[in-house]
Amino acid sequence: MEGSTRPIRDFMTPDPFAIDEALTLADAATRMREHDIRHLLVLNDQVLTGVVDGHDIDLALAVGGRNADTRPLSTAAREPYLCSVDAPVGEVAFGMQHGRHTCAVVVDGDLAVGIFTLSDALAMLAGQPPVHGETHASAPSLGDRDRAELARSRLRVRRILSTHHAAPDPNDGQAFGKVFNR
Repeated sequence: MEGSTRPIRDFMTPDPFAIDEALTLADAATRMREHDIRHLLVLNDQVLTGVVDGHDIDLALAVGGRNADTRPLSTAAREPYLCSVDAPVGEVAFGMQHGRHTCAVVVDGDLAVGIFTLSDALAMLAGQPPVHGETHASAPSLGDRDRAELARSRLRVRRILSTHHAAPDPNDGQAFGKVFNR
């Protein structure tokens, strides 16, 4: 693939959203819904400790009980897959596929500066810029069946999330700080 040697910085989503690991699963689900995102960096004292997505939250609730208001986020977070901002996108995609990761946290020195998700990879393959929280103007329209399935999925998620009230994070979800303690 021609673009596989280009650096990941060309394809990543800059300034990923984050959440403090002391918050709850409901807080994370609310943050994802409010910002129309699928991944959050998990921080402890501004240091990256993990990553979480909607599937991680669902799994943690299924295994440990359905009370998202009291379940700590740490029960769903997993170890992040890290890559350098200069890593070739093909190498990052291979690492994600091999490790079954849904995203890679892009670091520059000690700082998390971006995230590369499966959505970013698909946009790259389609020759489109990454889509973040909105539908790209040239995206194909959904058929009636796809639209109905999407509506059912959204309704299910809304029902689950409407029962949870989350406290806002003081940094409003913006990631900053060191990745590693050194």
